[in-house]
Amino acid sequence: MDPLIKIPLSTWPKLRELFSVNWPKGAAAYCLLDTQINSPNLIEKFNFKVYCPFGDLNNGFVGLTDKSGCRQVIIQPLNDTSKIEEALLKTKIINWDRTTIVPFASPGVLQLLIKLSNRINISINYDDGKAIKYLFTKNSLNFDLSIPEDVYIAPLRSKDIDIVNKTWTYENEHSVEFFETLMENDMTYVLYNIEDDKPLAWITINEAGALTHLFCLELFRRNGYAELVTKYACNDLLRKGRHIIAYTIEENEKPQNLFEKLGFKNIGYDYWIVLKRIN
Repeated sequence: MDPLIKIPLSTWPKLRELFSVNWPKGAAAYCLLDTQINSPNLIEKFNFKVYCPFGDLNNGFVGLTDKSGCRQVIIQPLNDTSKIEEALLKTKIINWDRTTIVPFASPGVLQLLIKLSNRINISINYDDGKAIKYLFTKNSLNFDLSIPEDVYIAPLRSKDIDIVNKTWTYENEHSVEFFETLMENDMTYVLYNIEDDKPLAWITINEAGALTHLFCLELFRRNGYAELVTKYACNDLLRKGRHIIAYTIEENEKPQNLFEKLGFKNIGYDYWIVLKRIN
């Protein structure tokens, strides 16, 4: 029997709650599972599966997903990494010949992969994938909002996907489909100009429950629009009883300043790691 045992969706809420014990260490895993549980269409769209080493929830989980044509292996230990390390070494479910991304990996997971790299003959690249992690807890107070009379906030519309996609740092051949999925699952917030119904600024929530692609068109900057749309999104997530995770790369000081201004707590670093088989 393979050491990675797939667990049914009915068990995910129990697994999610285990990550709330060692808080905020388990926040990223909690938000991922919480988002998938509350937006089940995402599970099918990204072919998301959850496996626990040796079938024990207390060992944490390994999630497998196909996102925008890219295979991701999400590694989230609960306490120590020993059982996940053992399972990854022996599993036949993961084909290490295929290039793999390990998203929002903790420093402990990075060390696990470094230990495994020689044994499973893979290279590790994370030079450009270190991000500061921020948390805004679901018991936080809502933001007071004053929306100017000449703008309004609404979900992303199909006609505007192209402009949102083209301003994304990670635009690729599958990213339009990615934003369509977020739009269909009520995970987009766009500040529109009332006069011409054109977008000015926006923010989205990705499939892991993290704020992503906060952007304001250059012509409309320095009006507080990025802060406004972020506050609106946070209030909506708080209304739904959700914790809020956000990531920024180290060099991107503007969103860091905004998150800190809004009361987000810096809870450390995570890594986006690329694994490739060594020929």
